[in-house]
Amino acid sequence: MKKITFVFITTILLSFNAVAQEETDIKGTTTFGIKGGLNQSFIYNSDNSGGLSFYGGLFAETRLSKRWSIQNELLFSQAKNTFTPNDITFVDNNDLTLFEVPIHLKYYITDKLSVFGGPKLSFLAAGNAENVGLSFEAGVQYDISKRFFLEARYSYDLFNQVTTRPIASTPFFDESSLGLLRFGIGYKF
Repeated sequence: MKKITFVFITTILLSFNAVAQEETDIKGTTTFGIKGGLNQSFIYNSDNSGGLSFYGGLFAETRLSKRWSIQNELLFSQAKNTFTPNDITFVDNNDLTLFEVPIHLKYYITDKLSVFGGPKLSFLAAGNAENVGLSFEAGVQYDISKRFFLEARYSYDLFNQVTTRPIASTPFFDESSLGLLRFGIGYKF
């Protein structure tokens, strides 16, 4: 009976040790990767609308625990800006080229499904907009395999970063907010 009790207690203690070791192995690990996909931009102004473009970049995800992580990204993005006065559509040469730096807090609902959100800084490379913008971004990610994942996210300017032309024949611009809906795929190294 003493042998059975000893084996039982030893097995339980080793199991706790294995679980604690697994949690420790995950915490602090950083994964690097690339991602890219399609942008649907929304210019929130009466005569301007967005369009379809692309984004891509690099990311680093650091695990805080089994369920929580922080993901930093450096993205290159384009946002279309279509001017449609009186339902006549033409491109206003006001497309934006941005470098974006999102910082997301990510929560793993399951081992494959996670949700994330956080602030995003946008730095203007080309176009009519403020040089620096601040947005809030939220999304969902599904891991197809250990290396590949799909993501969907939406961001909205907290401050008006985009300038739009309210009337085509005038040199004046209005400030507008930019919204981005994104669908992409990524690869973890």
